[in-house]
Amino acid sequence: MPPPFVYIVSSNQDYLSLFGASFVIKNIKILLGTITGNARSVAEQISDSCSKQNYNMTLVKKASLEDLQTDAETLVLICTSTTGAGGLPWGLTPLYLALKENTSLNLSSLQYGVIGLGDSLFQSTFCGGAEKIDQLLEQYGAQKIGGSLMIDTPVTKSYQTLASQWLLGNLCKGGSCDS
Repeated sequence: MPPPFVYIVSSNQDYLSLFGASFVIKNIKILLGTITGNARSVAEQISDSCSKQNYNMTLVKKASLEDLQTDAETLVLICTSTTGAGGLPWGLTPLYLALKENTSLNLSSLQYGVIGLGDSLFQSTFCGGAEKIDQLLEQYGAQKIGGSLMIDTPVTKSYQTLASQWLLGNLCKGGSCDS
């Protein structure tokens, strides 16, 4: 069973996490890790939905440590699938390796979120790539908004829309939207 902050979505229900702090986000930088294109379709849906809500969007296909250097109005969103043994796709591997090598990093000013995609048939590695990045960001003091969204793609209908609703719901609960 996953830790309590992880939501495994296996239906079309809207699972939104709870958090207490208020924050103002104007920019969203999506760091993409994809193999078959599922994570890319999620990132594109999020980008479209958030652009309509006046967020400035950036999609990064090959992430590096420099992509984590942001201002207080920027949210870094990790959106990734998982490779066969619980690893990360090539677009996030350089970032992951750099995080592992630079053990003195201070990312306490970084605000981030995590969306992982996987297949729960592979229980021991389900969304393992997303969890690995999440653990390192947390270790270096980064501030996660809400919980992680882990999507079981083979059984979740409209997971692209679900991911957009989850993110916008978290941003609004944090005081970062007009509704």
